[in-house]
Amino acid sequence: MAFNDKEFELKFRLTDQQFCGVLKILERDGKASRVSTQRDTYLVPRNDNWLSEEFPYQWLSIRNRNNKNILNYKHFHPEGVERHLYCDEHEVVVESEDQMVRLLEALEFVVSVVVEKTRSVFSHLEGVEISLDTVKELGCFIEIEATRDYGGIDKTRDRLHAVAKELGVASCQPDYRGYPFLIYAEKKGDR
Repeated sequence: MAFNDKEFELKFRLTDQQFCGVLKILERDGKASRVSTQRDTYLVPRNDNWLSEEFPYQWLSIRNRNNKNILNYKHFHPEGVERHLYCDEHEVVVESEDQMVRLLEALEFVVSVVVEKTRSVFSHLEGVEISLDTVKELGCFIEIEATRDYGGIDKTRDRLHAVAKELGVASCQPDYRGYPFLIYAEKKGDR
């Protein structure tokens, strides 16, 4: 979820035990959740596989959310580095996923990977959203995302790190490259 077309988030890979621990904390604190099954189809230019970059910095995907299809583009900053500070994010609802894939294929894009996950989303204090994801082929993750600006990039990221510490996940394995890269690497045998 972006605000002002900017997204600030931290993502960590969790063990099953860590995942259950965070879930207990969030449920104990009475945080309401909504659960959904999500599928994201990632496309890349035929002659420029963005996912093959050492540190991918852009995605194009068609997201299926509760039978709603969303064309999504993300551009991470800074480019070409392991740790991104934020990303520009642009979305538009499309009527038909199949037609959108055909249109993009006509423009020389190809489907690269499909990410399927079950996501539980919790509101956590004002301005922070927590998602617990179980990702097919990858396992358990947590995303901690700002839904508002806390006074610039550094202060917003500091707020997210404070929430990670509060939930006991700050020392977990960070994911800097994203689900599509991890699945792509798994397919290639690079993990």
